[in-house]
Amino acid sequence: MPGSIVVVGGGAAGNAAAETLRHEGYSGRITMLSADESMPCDRPNLSKGYLAGTASEESNLLRSAKFFEEHHIDLHLRTRVTAIDVRGGHVELTDGGRHAYGSLLLATGADPVRLEIPGGDLPHVHYLRTLADSRALVSKALASRRAVVIGASFIGLEVAASLRARNIEVQVVGPETIPMEKILGPVAGSFIRRLHEDHGVTFNLGTTATSIDEEGVTLKNGDHLHADLVVVGIGVRPALSLAEQAGLAVDRGVTVDEYLETSVPHIFAAGDIARWPDRLTGERIRVEHFCRCGAPRGDRGTQHPRPPGTLSCRAVLLDRAVRPRHRLCRPCGKVG
Repeated sequence: MPGSIVVVGGGAAGNAAAETLRHEGYSGRITMLSADESMPCDRPNLSKGYLAGTASEESNLLRSAKFFEEHHIDLHLRTRVTAIDVRGGHVELTDGGRHAYGSLLLATGADPVRLEIPGGDLPHVHYLRTLADSRALVSKALASRRAVVIGASFIGLEVAASLRARNIEVQVVGPETIPMEKILGPVAGSFIRRLHEDHGVTFNLGTTATSIDEEGVTLKNGDHLHADLVVVGIGVRPALSLAEQAGLAVDRGVTVDEYLETSVPHIFAAGDIARWPDRLTGERIRVEHFCRCGAPRGDRGTQHPRPPGTLSCRAVLLDRAVRPRHRLCRPCGKVG
């Protein structure tokens, strides 16, 4: 059993792993290194309740600062890892510091795909990943009347619904003719479109954005949509730079076994970056969502709460370090 475990990443997977280790009785040192400025939070809700104004920032936290302190999880915020020294058994930070590990978990998540068009970097163009991103988006939404959302899948439609809840005019742009058709099929996709239209969303489908200026968005079909707020939600890419630098096996994600261990012993991966063997299909898959599976929120009510959802469809257990013969089960993430 390793004497220390370092978790790189402050999202759901990293938080779940640290919490599960304590729940399973691991007593060694646990260090979480997060590049975010805020505590681990429910990122999927950043485009829903938090953006719509129906969920507070406090309610969106996965755990409080007190929880990490009481469970001796050493959480470092605003801490970016730049390299993994596999031979030396430590990670290196942007400030020149380093943290040694007995086992290492990479849970670096995924980064939004950037829109590479003229005006794509203007101040009123927003992407959504962190709580800081959502804070900035909420601040801009409070002063906006018209928004264009580029992307008609999960993030785009969630943002559109949340902005409509704030009584902002919303136009959605997407290359598909029916939103979500590839995932849910034409019937469900058409229903979702009607549902959003019933709530005041206007769709501009079968086209893409070609440029953005201070007044709005120009489309490939020649239309110009007026907007003082633009939100881009056109997908994500797994954050693989650390894994690639360390020489881990990578195939559209970090390749892991049924224990989430990578091609390098004692280094594990979980969450959006992990490509793991699905025992139902026999194929390696990568899943970009997680479920709570009825887990309690926050720190209330139990002295040692069970890990969220026990844990998730995409996240979880570090490891052989705690229960070497237990495996991750799909779809609910329970271990058994």
